[in-house]
Amino acid sequence: MHGGPGAGGHSSSARFFNPQRYRVVLFDQRGCGKSTPSASDDDATPALTDNTTQHLIDDVSALRHELNINGKMHVFGGSWGSTLALAYAIAHPATVQTLILRGVFLCRRVDVDYFFQGNAAEFAADPLAMPTPGAYLDFPTAWRHFLDVIPPEDRGDVVKGLAKAFSSPPRTAAERERLVKFASACVAWEGSASRLNCDENSNSQPNQKYALTAARILVHYMINGRFLGAGGAANRDNNYILDHIARLRGHPRSCRAWALRPGVP
Repeated sequence: MHGGPGAGGHSSSARFFNPQRYRVVLFDQRGCGKSTPSASDDDATPALTDNTTQHLIDDVSALRHELNINGKMHVFGGSWGSTLALAYAIAHPATVQTLILRGVFLCRRVDVDYFFQGNAAEFAADPLAMPTPGAYLDFPTAWRHFLDVIPPEDRGDVVKGLAKAFSSPPRTAAERERLVKFASACVAWEGSASRLNCDENSNSQPNQKYALTAARILVHYMINGRFLGAGGAANRDNNYILDHIARLRGHPRSCRAWALRPGVP
């Protein structure tokens, strides 16, 4: 289960497993990778409609049926993929043999704020303000590049500001250029802060199609609390995974401990 959300699957993920022993199944989340329609389209509405965590859980169940997987599976996920793996295992624990997780992300509001809010509200007045812990403390240059794109009036709630920017399809070339700028900044920040060895001053820009896809789906899930509220409702303040973690009691789990710092996707 790939990260993002919206990053898409990659064949390199299969290299974690011996193909002589394991059947490896990779799938693209709705709206990204080779899935169609794509969230990179000017009108991303079709790609984001019926695109929730519950829909993705149902997709995994459909894949099991399509591929005649009747026994238990090893479920492997990283970053957002770890969130989806946990949500799937909570929904269908009887189908899971083990959970293999890296970069564990629980999608609580505190986790999202750790990564995307930081000192944004105070930045214009004091770029060195450190009101709360956050990824901005570890990657200050990349954080500054990211905030340079976010209008000051939207920095009180960066996720909400990004959601506003992506809320309607572009009508002109100038609007599309502005949208690509938001998407590229969002993806560049996530990429910079997801690696320990990274040039924060790099001017390289992500592929536009990928940037639009990943940023739109990412913000779609963040502004709706990853659809992990009661009954799959949009609730940014949910604590769904920890509230239901008892359903996984007894399942073997493997996690990279270094990745468990709160808020790091």
